[in-house]
Amino acid sequence: GSFWITDGTREATRALLDPVSAGLGLGPLYATRFGDRAALICGLPSRMYLTDGTTRGTTLLTPEGVAPTASWIDLGDRMLFVAHDAAHGTELWVTDGRLAGTRLLQEFVAGAAPAFNDSRMVATAGVAWVLAYVLVEGGPQRSLWRSDGTPSGTWPILAPFQVAEIRRVFAGGDRLLISRGNGELWSLGRDDRQPALVRAGVGVVREVATGPASSWFDAGTDEFVLWYSDGSAAGTRRIASFARSGRPEARLIPLPDGAVLVADLNNRRVRRIGTDGIIRTIVGNGSDVECGAPGGACGDGNLPTVAAVRTPRCVAVSPDGALYVGDSANRRVRRVRSSMPGVSFDEFLVPSPDGEE
Repeated sequence: GSFWITDGTREATRALLDPVSAGLGLGPLYATRFGDRAALICGLPSRMYLTDGTTRGTTLLTPEGVAPTASWIDLGDRMLFVAHDAAHGTELWVTDGRLAGTRLLQEFVAGAAPAFNDSRMVATAGVAWVLAYVLVEGGPQRSLWRSDGTPSGTWPILAPFQVAEIRRVFAGGDRLLISRGNGELWSLGRDDRQPALVRAGVGVVREVATGPASSWFDAGTDEFVLWYSDGSAAGTRRIASFARSGRPEARLIPLPDGAVLVADLNNRRVRRIGTDGIIRTIVGNGSDVECGAPGGACGDGNLPTVAAVRTPRCVAVSPDGALYVGDSANRRVRRVRSSMPGVSFDEFLVPSPDGEE
């Protein structure tokens, strides 16, 4: 396969790099953003490369014998990633974007024994939070670490509960949010060594949408219960809930103004939910219409709220502000855009009484 780039439009979607033709081996197996370029994991055994999308602008990042995995996090001027080598096993590494600047950061288990069989990393306020399964005598044990990519800035978190109770870690503003199995929500600031309780009785967090200054998440069991949090106790609140029959089954998408999009699959609509709790339908009329079938008018070219979307399984917002809806039952990707410059797809214009503006 080739490495592609897109801004969300057909015209600007193109192949940039074929790893095999460029001599990188099979792949790309995995790719992620690193600063203004992309990091690729290619080849067998795997190697990591940094690329600007051209063969000339592609350089090797990992030393011989160091096999990276796709567990990585971009901190801007450096990247943390999990990799395996014969001397250290599977451990945490760091790179500054140069082969000479790639090194082992933290050895959790001395020797060649693997320290990870699974890992998750989240970045907030320029630091990474690493939740790993560390293999110790007696079996695997979870541990939570904080790191800014330097040895002195890497330390374990001392939680007043078993790390095994953690069900989810995610960003909430500039803080890390921790969902426990008992329904409590805890948080950590950039330089904290112990977490603080944010709120009890939230529920176990499942779906998460992280924005620049806050997060939305579902913590319901028998229903979809939507919460909003900026990482503080005062800024964490329940916003809305959906009954099981109308449970949204697609991911949440945060918007620049702090609101969130929800693909309401069972009700065949896309909703916009604001921090004030107001729910507004922006796409879909709720009908089960098959596009292209006799009498099956999808509503293309009409207002989004009168269009038929049978199964809106996923939604995405492109850099130009257009909304894309994956309508799987109709085998189409639907595009929703504003008809006027400066007005987003989820905004409405109301004329003045005299009709002049």
